[in-house]
Amino acid sequence: MRQISKITLILFLMLTIFIVGCSNSVSNGSDSEGEIKIGVIQPFSGPNAQAGEETFKGNELAVDEINANGGLLGKKVKLIKADATNAQEAISEAERLISKEKVDIITGTYLSGVAFPATQIANKHNVLYWETNALAPNITQQGFKNVIRIGQNSDTFASVAVDSIKNVVAPALGKSVKDLKIVIIHEQSIYGTSIGEMEEERLKDLGAQVLKRIPYDPAAADLSSVVNLSKNENPDIWLRTGYVNDGSLLLKQARDIGWKPPVIIGVADDSTYLLDALGKDGMEGILSISYPPYDVSEDYAPGIEAMMKSYKEKYGSDPKIPQTLVSFGGTKILFDLIKNAESTNADKIRESALKMDVEIGGTYPTGYGVKLDPGTLDNTRAYPVLTQWQDGKIRTIYPSEAVGTDAKIKLPLQGW
Repeated sequence: MRQISKITLILFLMLTIFIVGCSNSVSNGSDSEGEIKIGVIQPFSGPNAQAGEETFKGNELAVDEINANGGLLGKKVKLIKADATNAQEAISEAERLISKEKVDIITGTYLSGVAFPATQIANKHNVLYWETNALAPNITQQGFKNVIRIGQNSDTFASVAVDSIKNVVAPALGKSVKDLKIVIIHEQSIYGTSIGEMEEERLKDLGAQVLKRIPYDPAAADLSSVVNLSKNENPDIWLRTGYVNDGSLLLKQARDIGWKPPVIIGVADDSTYLLDALGKDGMEGILSISYPPYDVSEDYAPGIEAMMKSYKEKYGSDPKIPQTLVSFGGTKILFDLIKNAESTNADKIRESALKMDVEIGGTYPTGYGVKLDPGTLDNTRAYPVLTQWQDGKIRTIYPSEAVGTDAKIKLPLQGW
């Protein structure tokens, strides 16, 4: 009888351990295995904080949408923010996201100088780094198999800048490309330098007169020397690559000395922050090689109108920068690949991404297609557009298939 009681007690204890184990397993599953964690590295502080936050909102809207429709692979998607304004912070934040937060994937970023070191940490741990916005070529030239850039890059921005000058700007000025005098200025990091160098080389190949290429410090408190050097060359086109704060300073200082070149073209000078800084008249007529803006055709970029509506409902205003849209569209492509791969594993997503073949226009709200370069894992079908500030709004001018309004280019520059 005592033996039976002992056996009963052992069986009871075993059953209890089994039940507790099952309970703990379910609990752990709901906290970790029940979520897909995506770390988002952006400059959430410092001079680029506004842009970093706005770019993050694109991730956030895409996550809201997917979670409202049941999540991914039967799990909810959770975003974890990581603030990085420089290389050292990018390294420490990437390590934190992977080692402490246990993220499945990392994505970013507004700053190429943050993305580049962060990809090295992601590669060390073989965690997918999904780049939606940063442009510098070296990000995808490291030989890493876990770094995919689904957005545009320096090459595509430089290509569209040169094509726009040849096909739209020169005819609007009534000149041939060989008659154009151009000064190129750019911020001095790999982002600005890579674009500026490509623009110079390709414009010279077309026979254009590139008079100077001037790098500058985007954190400088005074850029009047850059303005004066440019003015002294008397160019037809002032072609700039930089950020919002330095762009605002350069344009203000040019206006203050009364210098108005016939054409000003910026790279990503399509931010409402620039409009706030310089006013409607101050931005009137300025051209920008832009991430796809919010006036592109719905046929070219299906879902853009719904995205704008969701943004306004969630944040109480219209979107402020097009990088939000690019981040949103890029995150949607990531979610499609996770579904196809049935995994968040970097190798499986890369294999799925290399098979993806989507034409430009008609599929995603950026208008981007998808076709990866098998060597660099850059998306070869992600292109910016030419835009112009007209009556306080950014208007898409080129290419024709992206144009969603009846806006036409207006040159020479009439503002100021």
